[in-house]
Amino acid sequence: MLEKVKNTKILGIIGNVIIIISLFCNWATVGSTIIDYSQTQQFKNTPDGALTFILSIFSLIVIFSEKISPKFFKGLTNVKLTLISSIIQLAVLLNVIFKVVNMQPENGVTWNFGLGFYLMCVGVFLVLIFPFLYKKNEEK
Repeated sequence: MLEKVKNTKILGIIGNVIIIISLFCNWATVGSTIIDYSQTQQFKNTPDGALTFILSIFSLIVIFSEKISPKFFKGLTNVKLTLISSIIQLAVLLNVIFKVVNMQPENGVTWNFGLGFYLMCVGVFLVLIFPFLYKKNEEK
């Protein structure tokens, strides 16, 4: 099983697809216990969400560059390039976490992470480990 993961780009593909899906899921629920108010937030409507989406598309292009057009994407066929976008995605995720941790609950306002946040964590983890686990099949 581990050999299959090492010889295919499945971790990178699944990780980036999970990240894209997470942008459209609810990231957080902000509410107030005083006035009985609740609102969900999605990450896709933020500049960080747009950056994350673009980085995931870039990573998918790098992953599929050999299949799409090896001559056009010459130089982009190394999956280690996905590490750059993965590190930026991790920085965006950590930035959001630190912002939320530093928020002080005032006047009964509550903040809870949603499914999109947890999917993003899983996706970023997968795309971060992908370049280190992937070993190109040398039998070609």
